[in-house]
Amino acid sequence: MEFGGKFSCSIDGRSFSQGELVCDDKRCYRCEGGEWKGRFIDDVYGVGP
Repeated sequence: MEFGGKFSCSIDGRSFSQGELVCDDKRCYRCEGGEWKGRFIDDVYGVGP
């Protein structure tokens, strides 16, 4: 993952704006202040105990 401008992030040449969420099969990442912050998929979708 690469860091974008002040309020944007990018992955594989695609730009994402502040607050956007991107998930794979194990984790999700939210663009916050130009950096990707990891989140567990359970926290995003409310799965689990």
